Amino acid sequence: MNKTMTCLALAAATATLLAGCASPSYPITPEGHAKASSETPAAPGERDFPSIDSAKWQQGSFASVEALRAMRT
Repeated sequence: MNKTMTCLALAAATATLLAGCASPSYPITPEGHAKASSETPAAPGERDFPSIDSAKWQQGSFASVEALRAMRT
């Protein structure tokens, strides 16, 4: 085989393998969807978080705003 045929064969094999990974191996039924939804925990509410005053760190050192602005990639 020449180089072009080898590349085409490799691309076809890759596409075939990826197509098999793109879909579930079993159908997703409405019952399965409902079961997964019922097992998902509820989103946290306001009472699940501490008050703003108690949620702040009272110790440690923090970067200044100027130092953060001076950072570059």
